[in-house]
Amino acid sequence: MSAKEVCDFVAQRFGVDYTPHAMAKLLGRLGFIWKRPKRVPAKADAAAQQAFLEQTLAPLMAQAAANPDQPLYFVDATHPAYDAHPACGWIRKGETRVLKSNHGRANVTLNGALSWPAREVVHRAASKITAAEMIALFQDLQARHPTAIAVNVIVDNATYNRAAAVREWLAGADCRVRLVYLQPYAPNLNLIERLW
Repeated sequence: MSAKEVCDFVAQRFGVDYTPHAMAKLLGRLGFIWKRPKRVPAKADAAAQQAFLEQTLAPLMAQAAANPDQPLYFVDATHPAYDAHPACGWIRKGETRVLKSNHGRANVTLNGALSWPAREVVHRAASKITAAEMIALFQDLQARHPTAIAVNVIVDNATYNRAAAVREWLAGADCRVRLVYLQPYAPNLNLIERLW
């Protein structure tokens, strides 16, 4: 809410008029500052996330730390854009500042996995994330641990992670990858998100 909107509210509610400048100074004296609110996933269920963390994720992390025969990976893709993004700044009135941008739309898609507790990154460049690309990444992870009993992989609920081709590959006799699906709207529980 801007200082002007606060002024309007105070005038309507209490019948006291302030200018936006005076209101901004008053709010500062009262301990308020101008800042953005913290963004959280709109449909996140905090109780379900906490239960998942305690009952599923923490035990898997402890098991992976204690037993190298059951490695744990956090998996997700990222799509960084190769371009500059202008932000606001103080520029003298009447002057213009420029920020050169790159030509074209050069995007990169990376599919990656972050191991726990070693925090090693396994990644693949891809043109698009599909079920076939996910299977290729899972095969890479499994090949890194030829003697592992199981390779636990934390994934989100994206369509390609639940695709029929992925389910069929997971059901194969030689597959040792076990997918663990995050709670909906819980990117905060996927450690690779912090890397990306």
